[in-house]
Amino acid sequence: MPELPPLAVVPALPEIIVIAGAMALLMFGAFNGERSTRMVSWLAVAVLILALIVSQLGGGERRLAFYGMFVTEAFALFMKALVLIGSAVTILLAMHYNEDQRIARFEFPVLVLLSTAGMMAMISANDLITLYVGLELQNLPLYIVACFNRDSARSSEAGLKYFVLSALSSGMLLYGVSLVYGFTGTTGFPEIAALMSGALPPSTGQESPTVIRARMSRAACDLPRPGSPAINAILPNANRCFQAHCTDRSGT
Repeated sequence: MPELPPLAVVPALPEIIVIAGAMALLMFGAFNGERSTRMVSWLAVAVLILALIVSQLGGGERRLAFYGMFVTEAFALFMKALVLIGSAVTILLAMHYNEDQRIARFEFPVLVLLSTAGMMAMISANDLITLYVGLELQNLPLYIVACFNRDSARSSEAGLKYFVLSALSSGMLLYGVSLVYGFTGTTGFPEIAALMSGALPPSTGQESPTVIRARMSRAACDLPRPGSPAINAILPNANRCFQAHCTDRSGT
């Protein structure tokens, strides 16, 4: 396998800064205790501002990283700027709210940073695998954020429901990714688009784009879903289970 060129990671430098900053702040908060919560929050905002500045320095030209699995362009930079600004505002607003609710802990801004890195990775994803990794990096910290108030039953319930629904959705997404890879032989977005549009000729032993689209549509229709005979036969109370884990009147 060829070695990764040094400049191939430059387009992902803002994500690297956010993740490295989250790890550094986690260690800083662990050594300094709960009294460092406000300092960690302000430092997290500084990390987000630094990542925003670095992301805009490269301009809006299209650049690839990690063997084409990661891409940056003008629209991606715009969306990343929105995510970084939104995350910074979230941390600033949460500082006072968490203090009023007596749940201010230094882990909160660290979790926001990690989730922000996942959002940025999804924005620059040029491959199904990169998209899934970014999605999970976004979701995993938010499980904890949803149930951050450990003394509240509603908060704990919200975290549990989020975890259950997200785990189910993640499994279905992986199943869909495996189907796409099985039908097309690739996980890259450009290759899949070219193959499905007919711009890329099928490789040896591969079916035509029309047949691939038909098979993918059939596979999507055959997916088990709430209310289907397959699910009802396996789990008779599946519908009630899904309804019980949906948003209820309490807002969870």
